Amino acid sequence: MLGFVTDKSIIPHTVGTKHKDRLEMIQLDPNADLPVEMIIANLREQIQTYETSKQ
Repeated sequence: MLGFVTDKSIIPHTVGTKHKDRLEMIQLDPNADLPVEMIIANLREQIQTYETSKQ
């Protein structure tokens, strides 16, 4: 298993909604190659989210 967590304090939200941390889990097959492209795409999305929240 590989997991990515985004803290709820940096996720943009609308008034009247309840926020939770965002969690994405990827189940890895030990007999298969790692899904490198998927991992890189997810890391890029995480970086973009954190950089956007700093502004």
